[in-house]
Amino acid sequence: MQVWFPERTESPIPLWMKISAGSFSMLVGILLLKHPLDFMWVQQLCLGIWLLFVMPPLRRPGESKREYWKKPRVILSLLLLIAAMGGALHTLYILYGR
Repeated sequence: MQVWFPERTESPIPLWMKISAGSFSMLVGILLLKHPLDFMWVQQLCLGIWLLFVMPPLRRPGESKREYWKKPRVILSLLLLIAAMGGALHTLYILYGR
């Protein structure tokens, strides 16, 4: 009898940790929306969305790097992480630029 197992898309981070860290990040981002011109909320919301919804699956051993980076979920994940880094750098600029 042959048994078929679907492709594993689990991340190395436990589910409870992803949900708690993502929810906390989203909550902080929503609370920081009171001052939208500070842009401190950008990094929190992007990290929360990335952890809760868009974290890409690991690359399979037989898959080429080009095929992996062409997937829409991986591209969206990369864009969210770039936005989170941009928000973090903007926050550091505000804190230490004065």
